[in-house]
Amino acid sequence: MKRPAAQTAADPCGPALILCAGHRCSALLRRDPLADHEEQLRQAVRSTSGAVMISAGCVRACALAPVAAVARSSGTGRLGPAVWLAGIDDPQRSLGLQRWIRAGGPDDGSRPQKNLPPVLAGAVIAVAAPTSMVQSRR
Repeated sequence: MKRPAAQTAADPCGPALILCAGHRCSALLRRDPLADHEEQLRQAVRSTSGAVMISAGCVRACALAPVAAVARSSGTGRLGPAVWLAGIDDPQRSLGLQRWIRAGGPDDGSRPQKNLPPVLAGAVIAVAAPTSMVQSRR
């Protein structure tokens, strides 16, 4: 007789915030001493069940800086497609992103932009695999 799989109390799925940690993006996120957007995003991730924050090297989108991506984590270590956002140092966008993360982020792993808050609609620069914007260095 086969035993039923053990159930876990916590849902391992959640939003994954991929934050560009390149020089320009990092500087822009920290330039306002009254609103450290990076720290505020970190707090949003910490307070959200199943959420993870990934610091990426420069994603080569400096003209649109600062940029971040949000994807759905499956709980197995795999990420679904990500919605890439520009200008996340804008106070309205930063707050909208924090609220979206706290609300659980994308609710459809295959279409992360489906439940995107309206305040972030103008920030979308791409919907793609999280690594698709990263160029290899040679």
